[in-house]
Amino acid sequence: MENKVLESLESTYRVILDKISIDTSNKGLLDVRDRLEKIVNYNVGHGKGIRALFVMKTYILLAKHKGIETTKEDIELAQILGAIQHQTGSTMLDDVGLHALNDGEILKNECFHTLKLFFGHKKSYPNIMETFHEMMRYTTYGQHMDMASNPNNTGPRFDLFTKSRYETIVRYKTSYYTFVLPVRLAMYLFGMKSKSSHREAEELLIKIGYLFQMQDDFIDCFGDPIVTGKQGSDIVDGKCCWPVVRALELCDESQRRHLVANYGIKCEQNVNKCKEIYRQLNLKDLYLKEELTIYEEICGDLQNLKNANEIRVIDL
Repeated sequence: MENKVLESLESTYRVILDKISIDTSNKGLLDVRDRLEKIVNYNVGHGKGIRALFVMKTYILLAKHKGIETTKEDIELAQILGAIQHQTGSTMLDDVGLHALNDGEILKNECFHTLKLFFGHKKSYPNIMETFHEMMRYTTYGQHMDMASNPNNTGPRFDLFTKSRYETIVRYKTSYYTFVLPVRLAMYLFGMKSKSSHREAEELLIKIGYLFQMQDDFIDCFGDPIVTGKQGSDIVDGKCCWPVVRALELCDESQRRHLVANYGIKCEQNVNKCKEIYRQLNLKDLYLKEELTIYEEICGDLQNLKNANEIRVIDL
């Protein structure tokens, strides 16, 4: 599935690049187009394309629910919209410093240029644009709060490692951009403008985003790198994540002193000391209980919509 999504994204980006019209009559701008193509080809092909997949799948499911047969053009537009969101979420990998910052600005501005080229004639265009701007703004809030928890890697701000702040970081850094945005984009593309539908979708997707981030934090700490394919780094990076937030809630004074003394230090011995405190606090059991509670709550919310026989989340 991942390979198919990335292949689809690659072909869609080719369509987008062919459509973007930088004034080639001005020879001074020729290198700008070359730079843009390099940025897109080098940066946006990475990752699993999960956000792009959400846009496409949501649009297809909405059409299926309403018994509407999608056309080739419909699917292509959903793919382009998904590709644009994937593009705006890319991290600059090609250069560092000021050049990378400018590359990021080029990529972001071309995203909005692309939206106008492909969707400017659509009635949904104003809503799509507004949603993009809103979610990107929210994401910067979340990123700031996340970075402020360990400013400039000078050391974790343990006074900020609270459940309330963690939930806010997850809401703004993860839930809005990864879950709320792709679904709401698909809803608008499909012609759904009901504020109540978007509000209900957002509330549910924020919960899903929290569950996703909580799972990711748990795997980062307790997952087997052979199985997950990555080495956890939240402890050495001094991140405000689910395990440490819960540990600080439950630990006694002695455990807190040891946790504060070892958390955020790039040494395997210090990491192991933190994990030992996690084991003493039975964080694995706590995680499983909380994960199940949130999952059942999400399932309950979905069932309530079905029982009401309105499913307003996908009501035109």
